[in-house]
Amino acid sequence: MSYRVEKVQGTETVSSVLAENPFKHSSPGIMVQFAVFSLVTTAGIIVDERKSGTLQRLVTTSMSRAEIISGHVIAMFAIETVGEGFAAAAHFTPTFYVITGLENILVREMGLASVILPVCIVFGFAGLFFAAALWRFSKTEQK
Repeated sequence: MSYRVEKVQGTETVSSVLAENPFKHSSPGIMVQFAVFSLVTTAGIIVDERKSGTLQRLVTTSMSRAEIISGHVIAMFAIETVGEGFAAAAHFTPTFYVITGLENILVREMGLASVILPVCIVFGFAGLFFAAALWRFSKTEQK
């Protein structure tokens, strides 16, 4: 795949930005995809509540229909904002370091030397998991 670079009065066009880094184009699409997924999930929850009869029970309470729908939307928003806490906790998982290494090469174009630390950390996780498995296995063998 090749891109044509054009100049228009000293400004870069979309084709030159994509030639630089195609991830700049795909990231907004992925963000929109997650937003739509959240809306579809909220709608699915409401449909499930209607099928299970929970929605009918909610309607019989003193809450208005707008309050019920708002509650579902606020709950999804709360789940999305808690995601930042999960993002911070991701630093304690091997997946974070695999993604960091891949981004260093593919997105940041830093070269193979930039993946040495993430790879060492992933191998450290592998060693810890292996040691935990050996310890757990030895406990079950003693019984």
